[in-house]
Amino acid sequence: MEDYEIFKNRFLDLASGCFNFENLPKNIYKPFIIRQLILQGSLLAFRDEVMDKMYLYPFCASGPLNEYNLPTQRHVVFFNNGASYYLNEDESVILRANVSGTSIMAVIEYFARQIYLINRTIQININAQKTPVALTCDENTRLTYENLLKQYQGNVPVIFGSKDLDINALKSISLNAPFVADKLYAMLSQYWNEFLTFFGIPNLSINKKERLITDEVTRTMGGILIARQNFENQIREDIEQINEMFGTDIKFTWGVKRDTEIEVNENLSYNEDNEEERSGENE
Repeated sequence: MEDYEIFKNRFLDLASGCFNFENLPKNIYKPFIIRQLILQGSLLAFRDEVMDKMYLYPFCASGPLNEYNLPTQRHVVFFNNGASYYLNEDESVILRANVSGTSIMAVIEYFARQIYLINRTIQININAQKTPVALTCDENTRLTYENLLKQYQGNVPVIFGSKDLDINALKSISLNAPFVADKLYAMLSQYWNEFLTFFGIPNLSINKKERLITDEVTRTMGGILIARQNFENQIREDIEQINEMFGTDIKFTWGVKRDTEIEVNENLSYNEDNEEERSGENE
């Protein structure tokens, strides 16, 4: 499953790049809270009165729920020394990665697995173009021909010097494997773009040879922006509450700048009226 881990880590890095916190207290390590926010779905902001430090840390819900279905009691245990904190809703603020406050890791693992399976199928299909046959032989000579096939697949010249080797006893069955790697890669790209859309990252989810018209790009960007707001609006709302309770000036910005989106849109699309004008000029 090495390929799966590669895709999962790539997606994890892409997702991490979407979250950018500024003006964090010096004792808070930004990569840690971003990674934990993705893994856990929510963190707890609280202050240690003895150390006089604010923390953002994973927590467990305890106690009854309030009228908004949020836990009134929160329990934090530090990973390194086991320090334990029991806090209520007047002493802490929950920072949620999305509206539901659920882990994003399940989504990352889903897309990583789908792309891993498609990628493996592509490799098998390409390999079938090189060895599009199944071989049959006597059981006594199976190992000999198995080694022969391994060397053939490894691009090694095969020379056997044996009087007992009867090449006529070797029979082949054509598999007639069609080449579908290009279609599989198109499917892989669709899953990849769907992942980018989920995290509000601009992408081209419509496959066509000619440039897209403005309406097509607008429809594509609509889903991307809605997906982004699921994360961005919730985090900013919770950050405001954290700043109000603890007197901090933490800011949250999305990893992809809006001016970048505008530039991407301009490069991907054209206006239908302008296209008609250009067609008239060519005539």
